[in-house]
Amino acid sequence: MLKMTKPLVDSLKHGPVMNLPFQPDGINCLLYADDIAIVAITPRALQRLLNLAEADSLLCGYRFSPKKPGPYRNHLYGTVTT
Repeated sequence: MLKMTKPLVDSLKHGPVMNLPFQPDGINCLLYADDIAIVAITPRALQRLLNLAEADSLLCGYRFSPKKPGPYRNHLYGTVTT
């Protein structure tokens, strides 16, 4: 795991998770190379996870670049992502 993503994953452990048959503890993020996918069942749960990720990024000195569209409008760094 990349040095930068470990604190992020630790922060997201405190957020809501999706329970899946193959992952009984649930998941709320997927990481591959330099991509991070944050997943949630509801828009409210997704926003909560985004808030945790945003706080972690500001604390650790990096920023996300949310360029890929999703089905919900969420807030990140004081702007609305679509």
